[in-house]
Amino acid sequence: MSPRKPAKERRSRKGIKVFLPSLAQLDRRTRAAQLVFERRSRLISDLGGEDRLSCAQIALIEKAAVMDTWLEATSAAWLKGEPLDVSSYTTTVNALNRTLQLLGLRRQPKDVTPDLKSYLASKAAVAADQAAA
Repeated sequence: MSPRKPAKERRSRKGIKVFLPSLAQLDRRTRAAQLVFERRSRLISDLGGEDRLSCAQIALIEKAAVMDTWLEATSAAWLKGEPLDVSSYTTTVNALNRTLQLLGLRRQPKDVTPDLKSYLASKAAVAADQAAA
């Protein structure tokens, strides 16, 4: 019997694709996933809503949400007396800081200005209501 090849070699020779899950495909029942998605939603809201963001901004937001959640969990563990890898912690704090600076640290107002068609339709509806009364 010949020795088995490492899994990575078997996959590449057989042409099997490796599955790379995204945040959207994760099971959101874990507390960690819930915290990440809560932070993601808050960051998106701070930047004016998902419809105003580029794909790159959303990617940065997702990375920031994961880093922030990890940092919070790591801080809580350290405060309970568990050891802290200071190097990993400070590296992640710096990476989060740079990511947030790229996104912008100030809240952006959401554009609620209606388009011309919607505006005229609402004016016509108000006028019709007033005429009927």
